[in-house]
Amino acid sequence: LVDPNAPLGQNRTVINNIVVGCGWNFSVGTQNPNGGIKNALIAYNTFVEARGDPGSNFVGIRIAPGNHVSSRIENNLVLQSQGDIIRGGGLTDSALQFSNNLWSRSVSSSASSSNDVIGDPRLVNPITVSSPSSANPDNFQLTASSPAINRARAISLVTDDFFGGARDSNPDIGGHEFGTGGNPSPTPMVTPTPSSPPSETNQINNPSFESGKENWLVFSDGQMVFDITSPGTNGNNVAKLTINKPGTNVQLYQKNITLEPNTKYRLRFDARSNTGHDLSVFIHEHDDDFTSYGLKSFLADLNTSWQTFTTEFTTTGFSTPVNDVRLRFWLAPYDVAGDEYFVDAVSLTKTGTTCTFAGDTNCDGVVNVLDFQLLNNLFGTNNPDADLNSDGIVNILDFQILNNNFGKTSS
Repeated sequence: LVDPNAPLGQNRTVINNIVVGCGWNFSVGTQNPNGGIKNALIAYNTFVEARGDPGSNFVGIRIAPGNHVSSRIENNLVLQSQGDIIRGGGLTDSALQFSNNLWSRSVSSSASSSNDVIGDPRLVNPITVSSPSSANPDNFQLTASSPAINRARAISLVTDDFFGGARDSNPDIGGHEFGTGGNPSPTPMVTPTPSSPPSETNQINNPSFESGKENWLVFSDGQMVFDITSPGTNGNNVAKLTINKPGTNVQLYQKNITLEPNTKYRLRFDARSNTGHDLSVFIHEHDDDFTSYGLKSFLADLNTSWQTFTTEFTTTGFSTPVNDVRLRFWLAPYDVAGDEYFVDAVSLTKTGTTCTFAGDTNCDGVVNVLDFQLLNNLFGTNNPDADLNSDGIVNILDFQILNNNFGKTSS
Protein backbone atom coordinates (compact mmCIF):
# COMPACT_ATOMS: atom_id res chain seq x y z
CA LEU A 1 0.00 0.00 0.00
CA VAL A 2 3.06 2.27 -0.09
CA ASP A 3 4.80 3.31 -3.29
CA PRO A 4 8.51 2.75 -2.47
CA ASN A 5 9.50 5.33 -5.06
CA ALA A 6 7.25 8.08 -3.70
CA PRO A 7 8.92 11.07 -2.02
CA LEU A 8 9.01 10.93 1.76
CA GLY A 9 5.53 11.58 3.18
CA GLN A 10 3.71 11.45 -0.17
CA ASN A 11 0.98 9.00 -1.19
CA ARG A 12 1.26 7.11 2.08
CA THR A 13 -1.47 4.77 3.28
CA VAL A 14 -1.42 3.82 6.96
CA ILE A 15 -4.31 1.48 7.74
CA ASN A 16 -5.33 -1.38 10.05
CA ASN A 17 -2.65 -0.97 12.70
CA ILE A 18 -2.91 -1.58 16.44
CA VAL A 19 -0.34 0.62 18.18
CA VAL A 20 0.08 0.37 21.97
CA GLY A 21 2.42 1.95 24.46
CA CYS A 22 4.83 3.92 22.27
CA GLY A 23 6.23 7.31 23.23
CA TRP A 24 4.02 8.84 20.54
CA ASN A 25 1.63 6.30 19.04
CA PHE A 26 1.50 8.18 15.73
CA SER A 27 3.65 11.13 14.76
CA VAL A 28 4.19 13.26 11.68
CA GLY A 29 7.47 15.18 11.76
CA THR A 30 8.52 17.72 9.15
CA GLN A 31 12.24 18.26 9.63
CA ASN A 32 12.94 17.93 5.90
CA PRO A 33 12.51 20.94 3.59
CA ASN A 34 9.02 21.04 2.10
CA GLY A 35 8.11 18.24 4.53
CA GLY A 36 4.57 17.17 5.24
CA ILE A 37 2.08 14.47 4.41
CA LYS A 38 0.66 14.72 0.90
CA ASN A 39 -2.25 12.70 -0.46
CA ALA A 40 -1.99 10.45 2.60
CA LEU A 41 -4.65 8.21 4.14
CA ILE A 42 -4.39 7.40 7.84
CA ALA A 43 -7.41 5.26 8.62
CA TYR A 44 -8.80 2.33 10.60
CA ASN A 45 -6.00 2.37 13.17
CA THR A 46 -6.26 1.72 16.91
CA PHE A 47 -3.92 3.86 19.03
CA VAL A 48 -3.87 3.01 22.75
CA GLU A 49 -2.09 4.70 25.67
CA ALA A 50 1.15 6.27 24.49
CA ARG A 51 3.57 6.02 27.41
CA GLY A 52 6.17 8.78 27.20
CA ASP A 53 7.42 10.83 30.12
CA PRO A 54 4.63 12.50 32.15
CA GLY A 55 3.84 15.98 30.95
CA SER A 56 5.98 15.82 27.83
CA ASN A 57 5.67 12.74 25.66
CA PHE A 58 2.23 11.33 26.51
CA VAL A 59 0.83 11.93 23.03
CA GLY A 60 -1.63 9.72 21.17
CA ILE A 61 -1.23 11.52 17.83
CA ARG A 62 1.26 14.29 17.04
CA ILE A 63 1.26 16.28 13.79
CA ALA A 64 3.89 18.96 13.27
CA PRO A 65 3.29 21.96 11.00
CA GLY A 66 4.47 21.57 7.43
CA ASN A 67 3.55 21.60 3.79
CA HIS A 68 0.62 19.20 4.13
CA VAL A 69 -1.54 18.48 1.08
CA SER A 70 -4.96 16.81 0.81
CA SER A 71 -4.57 14.12 3.50
CA ARG A 72 -7.29 12.26 5.38
CA ILE A 73 -7.23 11.10 9.00
CA GLU A 74 -10.40 9.12 9.59
CA ASN A 75 -11.91 6.02 11.16
CA ASN A 76 -9.16 5.90 13.80
CA LEU A 77 -9.70 4.89 17.43
CA VAL A 78 -7.57 6.81 19.95
CA LEU A 79 -7.63 5.84 23.63
CA GLN A 80 -5.36 8.11 25.71
CA SER A 81 -6.03 8.65 29.40
CA GLN A 82 -2.90 10.70 30.23
CA GLY A 83 -1.27 13.67 28.50
CA ASP A 84 -2.43 14.83 25.07
CA ILE A 85 -4.74 12.72 22.99
CA ILE A 86 -3.67 14.76 19.93
CA ARG A 87 -1.45 17.79 19.55
CA GLY A 88 0.83 19.64 17.15
CA GLY A 89 1.06 22.81 15.12
CA GLY A 90 -0.18 21.01 12.03
CA LEU A 91 -3.70 20.44 13.36
CA THR A 92 -4.99 23.76 12.07
CA ASP A 93 -3.88 23.06 8.50
CA SER A 94 -6.99 22.89 6.31
CA ALA A 95 -5.25 20.34 4.09
CA LEU A 96 -5.75 17.76 6.86
CA GLN A 97 -9.25 16.33 6.87
CA PHE A 98 -10.39 14.69 10.12
CA SER A 99 -13.54 12.56 10.08
CA ASN A 100 -15.25 9.66 11.87
CA ASN A 101 -12.60 9.18 14.52
CA LEU A 102 -13.26 7.89 18.03
CA TRP A 103 -11.54 9.92 20.74
CA SER A 104 -11.61 8.72 24.34
CA ARG A 105 -12.07 12.37 25.40
CA SER A 106 -12.79 15.68 23.69
CA VAL A 107 -10.29 17.15 21.24
CA SER A 108 -9.86 20.61 19.72
CA SER A 109 -12.23 21.71 16.99
CA SER A 110 -9.42 21.55 14.40
CA ALA A 111 -9.20 17.76 14.85
CA SER A 112 -12.88 17.01 15.32
CA SER A 113 -15.85 16.45 13.03
CA SER A 114 -19.59 16.05 13.45
CA ASN A 115 -19.22 12.33 12.75
CA ASP A 116 -16.77 11.66 15.59
CA VAL A 117 -17.43 9.50 18.63
CA ILE A 118 -16.28 10.76 22.03
CA GLY A 119 -15.98 8.33 24.94
CA ASP A 120 -14.75 4.97 26.16
CA PRO A 121 -14.21 2.67 23.15
CA ARG A 122 -14.95 -0.38 25.35
CA LEU A 123 -12.15 -2.61 24.19
CA VAL A 124 -11.73 -6.18 25.38
CA ASN A 125 -8.88 -5.56 27.83
CA PRO A 126 -6.84 -2.41 27.08
CA ILE A 127 -4.10 -3.10 29.61
CA THR A 128 -0.93 -1.03 29.71
CA VAL A 129 2.08 -3.01 28.53
CA SER A 130 5.71 -2.81 29.65
CA SER A 131 6.82 -2.46 26.03
CA PRO A 132 4.99 -2.20 22.68
CA SER A 133 6.40 -5.55 21.53
CA SER A 134 4.65 -7.34 24.42
CA ALA A 135 1.13 -6.20 23.45
CA ASN A 136 -1.44 -8.89 22.63
CA PRO A 137 -3.59 -7.42 19.80
CA ASP A 138 -6.61 -9.45 20.92
CA ASN A 139 -6.82 -7.23 24.00
CA PHE A 140 -7.61 -4.25 21.77
CA GLN A 141 -10.54 -5.69 19.87
CA LEU A 142 -14.00 -4.12 20.20
CA THR A 143 -16.61 -5.56 22.53
CA ALA A 144 -20.29 -5.85 21.62
CA SER A 145 -21.10 -2.61 23.48
CA SER A 146 -18.40 -0.49 21.80
CA PRO A 147 -19.66 2.84 20.39
CA ALA A 148 -17.17 2.40 17.54
CA ILE A 149 -19.36 -0.24 15.88
CA ASN A 150 -20.93 0.90 12.58
CA ARG A 151 -19.58 4.45 12.99
CA ALA A 152 -16.77 4.49 10.41
CA ARG A 153 -17.02 5.86 6.88
CA ALA A 154 -16.68 3.15 4.25
CA ILE A 155 -13.46 3.37 2.22
CA SER A 156 -13.36 1.22 -0.92
CA LEU A 157 -9.62 0.69 -0.57
CA VAL A 158 -10.02 -1.01 2.83
CA THR A 159 -11.87 -4.33 2.65
CA ASP A 160 -10.59 -6.11 5.75
CA ASP A 161 -9.33 -5.38 9.26
CA PHE A 162 -6.11 -5.97 11.24
CA PHE A 163 -7.12 -9.59 11.91
CA GLY A 164 -8.08 -10.36 8.31
CA GLY A 165 -11.82 -10.13 8.90
CA ALA A 166 -13.97 -8.53 6.20
CA ARG A 167 -15.18 -4.94 6.60
CA ASP A 168 -18.94 -4.74 6.06
CA SER A 169 -20.97 -1.96 4.44
CA ASN A 170 -21.30 -0.19 7.82
CA PRO A 171 -17.73 -0.56 9.06
CA ASP A 172 -16.40 -0.04 12.57
CA ILE A 173 -13.88 2.56 13.71
CA GLY A 174 -10.37 1.29 14.48
CA GLY A 175 -8.29 -1.71 13.54
CA HIS A 176 -10.93 -4.32 14.40
CA GLU A 177 -14.24 -5.05 12.67
CA PHE A 178 -16.44 -6.53 15.39
CA GLY A 179 -17.81 -10.00 14.71
CA THR A 180 -15.48 -10.85 11.83
CA GLY A 181 -12.04 -11.11 13.41
CA GLY A 182 -12.56 -14.29 15.42
CA ASN A 183 -12.98 -14.67 19.15
CA PRO A 184 -10.52 -12.58 21.11
CA SER A 185 -8.10 -14.25 23.49
CA PRO A 186 -7.22 -11.37 25.80
CA THR A 187 -4.39 -11.42 28.26
CA PRO A 188 -6.16 -11.71 31.61
CA MET A 189 -5.73 -9.25 34.45
CA VAL A 190 -4.09 -11.00 37.35
CA THR A 191 -5.79 -10.59 40.73
CA PRO A 192 -3.25 -11.67 43.35
CA THR A 193 -5.12 -13.44 46.18
CA PRO A 194 -2.63 -14.18 47.59
CA SER A 195 0.50 -13.23 45.68
CA SER A 196 3.39 -15.70 45.62
CA PRO A 197 6.86 -14.22 46.14
CA PRO A 198 9.44 -15.03 43.44
CA SER A 199 12.13 -17.61 44.12
CA GLU A 200 15.06 -15.37 43.12
CA THR A 201 16.90 -13.21 45.67
CA ASN A 202 14.86 -10.08 46.25
CA GLN A 203 16.85 -6.83 46.42
CA ILE A 204 13.98 -5.13 48.29
CA ASN A 205 13.90 -5.11 52.08
CA ASN A 206 10.54 -5.57 53.80
CA PRO A 207 8.91 -6.16 50.40
CA SER A 208 5.42 -6.95 51.74
CA PHE A 209 5.39 -4.44 54.62
CA GLU A 210 5.17 -7.23 57.21
CA SER A 211 7.66 -5.18 59.28
CA GLY A 212 5.47 -2.11 58.97
CA LYS A 213 7.14 0.95 57.48
CA GLU A 214 10.69 -0.31 58.02
CA ASN A 215 13.01 0.49 55.06
CA TRP A 216 10.29 2.51 53.31
CA LEU A 217 10.13 6.30 53.10
CA VAL A 218 7.71 8.83 51.65
CA PHE A 219 7.92 12.42 50.49
CA SER A 220 5.27 14.88 49.37
CA ASP A 221 5.34 18.61 48.73
CA GLY A 222 1.57 18.40 49.19
CA GLN A 223 -0.01 16.44 52.03
CA MET A 224 0.11 12.63 52.13
CA VAL A 225 -0.36 10.09 54.94
CA PHE A 226 1.59 6.80 54.91
CA ASP A 227 -0.17 3.98 56.79
CA ILE A 228 0.07 0.22 57.05
CA THR A 229 -3.25 -1.55 56.70
CA SER A 230 -4.59 -5.03 55.90
CA PRO A 231 -5.22 -7.43 54.30
CA GLY A 232 -2.24 -7.60 51.98
CA THR A 233 -1.77 -9.70 48.87
CA ASN A 234 1.25 -11.55 50.30
CA GLY A 235 0.66 -11.54 54.06
CA ASN A 236 -1.25 -9.37 56.50
CA ASN A 237 0.09 -5.91 55.66
CA VAL A 238 -0.05 -3.49 52.75
CA ALA A 239 1.16 0.09 52.28
CA LYS A 240 -1.59 2.69 52.10
CA LEU A 241 -0.93 6.23 50.81
CA THR A 242 -3.72 8.77 51.34
CA ILE A 243 -3.57 12.03 49.38
CA ASN A 244 -5.00 14.95 51.34
CA LYS A 245 -3.44 17.56 49.06
CA PRO A 246 -1.78 16.68 45.73
CA GLY A 247 1.74 17.88 44.98
CA THR A 248 4.29 17.89 42.20
CA ASN A 249 6.68 15.57 44.09
CA VAL A 250 4.80 12.70 45.71
CA GLN A 251 6.55 9.38 46.23
CA LEU A 252 6.98 6.16 48.17
CA TYR A 253 10.53 4.91 47.94
CA GLN A 254 13.26 2.61 49.23
CA LYS A 255 16.95 3.56 49.09
CA ASN A 256 20.36 1.86 49.35
CA ILE A 257 19.41 -1.01 47.06
CA THR A 258 22.27 -2.90 45.39
CA LEU A 259 22.41 -3.51 41.63
CA GLU A 260 24.97 -4.98 39.24
CA PRO A 261 25.94 -3.30 35.95
CA ASN A 262 24.62 -4.37 32.52
CA THR A 263 22.32 -6.90 34.16
CA LYS A 264 18.70 -7.65 33.43
CA TYR A 265 16.32 -7.32 36.40
CA ARG A 266 12.64 -7.98 36.87
CA LEU A 267 10.47 -5.62 38.92
CA ARG A 268 7.17 -6.94 40.21
CA PHE A 269 4.58 -5.41 42.53
CA ASP A 270 0.87 -5.43 43.36
CA ALA A 271 -1.07 -2.18 43.38
CA ARG A 272 -4.50 -0.57 43.23
CA SER A 273 -6.12 2.79 43.97
CA ASN A 274 -9.60 3.74 45.10
CA THR A 275 -10.15 5.92 42.02
CA GLY A 276 -8.15 4.01 39.40
CA HIS A 277 -5.61 6.83 39.20
CA ASP A 278 -2.21 5.60 38.07
CA LEU A 279 1.36 5.67 39.33
CA SER A 280 4.73 5.25 37.65
CA VAL A 281 7.97 3.64 38.82
CA PHE A 282 11.60 4.73 38.49
CA ILE A 283 14.94 3.20 39.51
CA HIS A 284 17.79 5.69 39.77
CA GLU A 285 20.67 7.02 41.84
CA HIS A 286 19.41 8.02 45.29
CA ASP A 287 21.44 11.23 45.72
CA ASP A 288 23.57 13.55 43.61
CA ASP A 289 22.14 13.91 40.07
CA PHE A 290 19.57 11.07 40.25
CA THR A 291 21.08 9.24 37.27
CA SER A 292 18.66 6.70 35.81
CA TYR A 293 19.79 3.13 36.40
CA GLY A 294 17.68 1.63 33.64
CA LEU A 295 14.01 1.96 34.58
CA LYS A 296 12.36 5.28 33.84
CA SER A 297 8.64 6.01 34.07
CA PHE A 298 7.15 2.51 33.97
CA LEU A 299 3.43 3.32 34.01
CA ALA A 300 1.14 1.16 36.14
CA ASP A 301 -2.42 1.54 34.84
CA LEU A 302 -4.23 1.00 38.14
CA ASN A 303 -7.86 0.24 38.75
CA THR A 304 -9.85 -0.31 41.93
CA SER A 305 -8.99 -4.02 42.10
CA TRP A 306 -5.59 -5.53 42.78
CA GLN A 307 -3.35 -6.13 39.79
CA THR A 308 0.15 -7.53 39.50
CA PHE A 309 2.56 -5.45 37.42
CA THR A 310 5.80 -6.82 36.00
CA THR A 311 8.50 -5.24 33.85
CA GLU A 312 12.08 -6.12 32.96
CA PHE A 313 14.96 -3.74 32.34
CA THR A 314 18.72 -3.79 31.90
CA THR A 315 20.80 -1.68 34.28
CA THR A 316 22.56 1.33 32.78
CA GLY A 317 24.42 4.39 34.03
CA PHE A 318 27.20 2.64 35.98
CA SER A 319 30.03 0.18 35.29
CA THR A 320 30.65 -1.44 38.71
CA PRO A 321 28.14 -2.64 41.34
CA VAL A 322 26.34 0.18 43.14
CA ASN A 323 24.42 0.35 46.42
CA ASP A 324 23.03 3.89 46.15
CA VAL A 325 19.88 2.84 44.28
CA ARG A 326 16.43 4.26 44.89
CA LEU A 327 13.22 2.48 43.85
CA ARG A 328 10.58 5.20 43.52
CA PHE A 329 6.81 4.84 43.23
CA TRP A 330 5.79 8.20 41.71
CA LEU A 331 2.23 9.38 42.30
CA ALA A 332 2.50 12.85 40.73
CA PRO A 333 0.95 13.98 38.41
CA TYR A 334 -1.81 11.39 38.68
CA ASP A 335 -2.98 11.96 42.28
CA VAL A 336 -5.82 14.18 43.48
CA ALA A 337 -7.18 14.92 46.93
CA GLY A 338 -9.00 11.90 48.33
CA ASP A 339 -6.98 9.31 46.43
CA GLU A 340 -5.91 6.20 48.29
CA TYR A 341 -3.07 4.13 46.82
CA PHE A 342 -2.17 0.61 47.96
CA VAL A 343 1.15 -1.15 47.19
CA ASP A 344 2.31 -4.63 48.22
CA ALA A 345 4.56 -7.59 47.33
CA VAL A 346 7.40 -5.57 45.79
CA SER A 347 10.27 -7.58 44.33
CA LEU A 348 13.36 -6.67 42.34
CA THR A 349 15.26 -9.73 41.15
CA LYS A 350 17.93 -10.63 38.63
CA THR A 351 16.76 -12.65 35.67
CA GLY A 352 20.17 -14.31 35.47
CA THR A 353 21.21 -12.52 32.29
CA THR A 354 24.18 -10.16 32.04
CA CYS A 355 24.51 -7.90 29.02
CA THR A 356 28.21 -7.21 28.55
CA PHE A 357 27.96 -4.30 26.13
CA ALA A 358 25.59 -1.38 25.75
CA GLY A 359 23.68 -2.18 22.58
CA ASP A 360 23.31 -5.89 23.30
CA THR A 361 19.61 -5.26 23.79
CA ASN A 362 18.61 -8.94 23.71
CA CYS A 363 21.50 -9.95 26.00
CA ASP A 364 22.70 -12.80 23.74
CA GLY A 365 26.38 -11.87 24.17
CA VAL A 366 26.91 -10.14 20.83
CA VAL A 367 25.93 -6.73 19.44
CA ASN A 368 24.56 -7.48 15.99
CA VAL A 369 21.70 -6.95 13.56
CA LEU A 370 19.21 -8.59 15.95
CA ASP A 371 19.86 -5.79 18.43
CA PHE A 372 19.46 -3.24 15.64
CA GLN A 373 16.07 -4.73 14.75
CA LEU A 374 14.92 -4.67 18.37
CA LEU A 375 16.05 -1.07 18.80
CA ASN A 376 14.28 -0.11 15.58
CA ASN A 377 11.04 -1.75 16.79
CA LEU A 378 11.20 0.25 20.03
CA PHE A 379 12.19 3.58 18.42
CA GLY A 380 10.29 6.48 19.95
CA THR A 381 9.34 4.59 23.13
CA ASN A 382 10.84 4.83 26.61
CA ASN A 383 11.56 1.09 26.85
CA PRO A 384 14.50 0.84 29.29
CA ASP A 385 16.16 -2.09 27.49
CA ALA A 386 16.52 0.01 24.34
CA ASP A 387 17.07 3.40 25.95
CA LEU A 388 20.83 2.86 26.09
CA ASN A 389 21.73 6.31 27.44
CA SER A 390 18.77 6.43 29.88
CA ASP A 391 17.53 9.81 28.67
CA GLY A 392 13.90 8.66 28.62
CA ILE A 393 13.47 8.14 24.87
CA VAL A 394 14.76 5.60 22.35
CA ASN A 395 16.19 7.74 19.57
CA ILE A 396 19.16 8.24 17.25
CA LEU A 397 21.54 8.68 20.19
CA ASP A 398 20.86 5.08 21.23
CA PHE A 399 21.57 3.90 17.69
CA GLN A 400 24.92 5.68 17.87
CA ILE A 401 25.81 3.75 21.05
CA LEU A 402 24.82 0.47 19.40
CA ASN A 403 26.83 1.35 16.32
CA ASN A 404 29.93 2.08 18.44
CA ASN A 405 29.72 -1.42 19.97
CA PHE A 406 28.53 -3.24 16.84
CA GLY A 407 30.28 -6.60 16.45
CA LYS A 408 31.54 -6.82 20.04
CA THR A 409 31.05 -10.15 21.80
CA SER A 410 31.31 -11.29 25.41
CA SER A 411 33.59 -14.20 24.49
